Amino acid sequence: MLRLIFCLVLILPLHAAENHLSTLRKQHPRIILTPKRLVEVKSLVATDPAAKRWHDLLSASAKGMLSAAPETYTLENKKLLNESRAVLKRVSTLAGLYVIGGDARMAERAKKELLNAAAFPDWNPASFLSTAEMTLAFAIGYDWLHDSLSTAEKETLRTAIIEKGLKPGLKIYQGKRSWPYVSNNWNSVCNNGLIAGALAVADTDPEIANAILSAAKASLPKGYRDYAPDGGWPEGPGYWAYGTQYAVYGLASLESALDTDWNLPASPGFSGTGDFRIDLIGPSGLNFNFADGGMSPNPASCMLWLANRFNRPDYDASERVLAAEKPSIFHLVFFNGKFSGGAPRPEPPVLRHFTGTGVVILRSGGGKSATWLGIKGGDNKANHSNLDLGTFVLDAGGQRFAEELGADHYTLPGYFAANRWDYYRTRTEGQNTLVIGGANQNPKAAAEVISTKEASTTIDLSAGYPSAEKIQRTATVTPDGTATIDDSILLKTPETIVWSMHTRAKGSVSGNTATLRRGKATLKAEILSPAGATFSLTRVEIPPPQRPDKDLHKLTVQLPAAPSARLTIRFTPQ
Repeated sequence: MLRLIFCLVLILPLHAAENHLSTLRKQHPRIILTPKRLVEVKSLVATDPAAKRWHDLLSASAKGMLSAAPETYTLENKKLLNESRAVLKRVSTLAGLYVIGGDARMAERAKKELLNAAAFPDWNPASFLSTAEMTLAFAIGYDWLHDSLSTAEKETLRTAIIEKGLKPGLKIYQGKRSWPYVSNNWNSVCNNGLIAGALAVADTDPEIANAILSAAKASLPKGYRDYAPDGGWPEGPGYWAYGTQYAVYGLASLESALDTDWNLPASPGFSGTGDFRIDLIGPSGLNFNFADGGMSPNPASCMLWLANRFNRPDYDASERVLAAEKPSIFHLVFFNGKFSGGAPRPEPPVLRHFTGTGVVILRSGGGKSATWLGIKGGDNKANHSNLDLGTFVLDAGGQRFAEELGADHYTLPGYFAANRWDYYRTRTEGQNTLVIGGANQNPKAAAEVISTKEASTTIDLSAGYPSAEKIQRTATVTPDGTATIDDSILLKTPETIVWSMHTRAKGSVSGNTATLRRGKATLKAEILSPAGATFSLTRVEIPPPQRPDKDLHKLTVQLPAAPSARLTIRFTPQ
């Protein structure tokens, strides 16, 4: 009775007239999986070689989970996120294999993990990503293992979902601040983790479940806003995968439990957002990892869901390659046998412009040997951004020659606060762009893509530099694989100008020419203007406690103080 009264006190301010639970599927499983879909997955594992192979890989990985010790409550940098993710991976894998194959060992080990985490003092709601991911783990475990749980175990898990997940979430919704009111990855992860938790206990605790669903439904359109208009994501490809994965967890849960999707997939840009994932991976297999992004694309089962929903076999084909050796259980859950014949993507366009994000991809053509260049304007105020207006990456001959450095340790002092622009990987010096007068770009500036034509784009960087009258960067890739970066610079007062490109290629310089070699590929760089300018190639020393990079070098052009300059550099694959 006391718990019911407390729930009602929490819920009343959010209580909505809409009853989201009128179509609730009563039986389990109902979170992402349904009994019907489970039969289909079992059939696929038995008949489809690709599905069977993923099932075998998951079964092999689960053997290590059976003997691993349960996670402990450890706050690293005031976060429980690593532990929440470990619990989610273990529980979803073990519970998924249990419902597919019936191995009781899997169920017992998953229950052990859940009961252990249910005894944690909390799920660290101060950093709510931890809470949201743990809530999803418990929703899946409670739902998928339901027929194997005792009455006492069900009560323990249900209580943990409510007390450590849903109630802390309601407090944040009622506070009218924080992640319900932002458009970045936090909105998607937190809302959709709570949606899964609410749907898991909706039949036994409908009041709090309905309140969570009402609040999430009001908040989620903000989380879809940044996909507009064409599927790009301003936080970069890594956080695209994180946010979109949770968007799909939520959508799949709403569909399986309530037979609705709240029309969220119709949000502008969402139907084509898989293009952002695919187009930002170069022929080298590496991401255009701007912002706090990782260079190597990780598997993202949301691509299979997007392929199914929007009939995009190319999304499915791309993900099967990336997840070939390391699928998650959700790759099986979203597996579509009709795509197993393979569907190569149409020839990629020579130019792809994600207008909302300010990212442009240029290509000389298709294939592994094509020259591929990614460049961005964008907004330095975007969540997880670096001071990187105008930065670019370049692939040639199947190798990455110009690269972004991605994120540093999130535990660095003030990395997301006052010290963010002190670190090499986040400040302008650590990007493949211009440094003028030795200063950072303006952290509040944005750069507009002002022209796109064939395989060429021009970006206005003027707002990024306090001393700028007008600065424009034009990038071009021609069908023969030649790439050019052309900077037109007009300043209010004379300032030094430094052009930079980071590379892990080995190389040599001679005057206005640099020769870079990586693998079997060679790239020649030439300064076409100004006359007399020369290259230097130096090792980058990043001091501790920042993450070192012993193989990193920097190709630079340094111009003396001047009020204007035209700096043109051409790259030619050899």
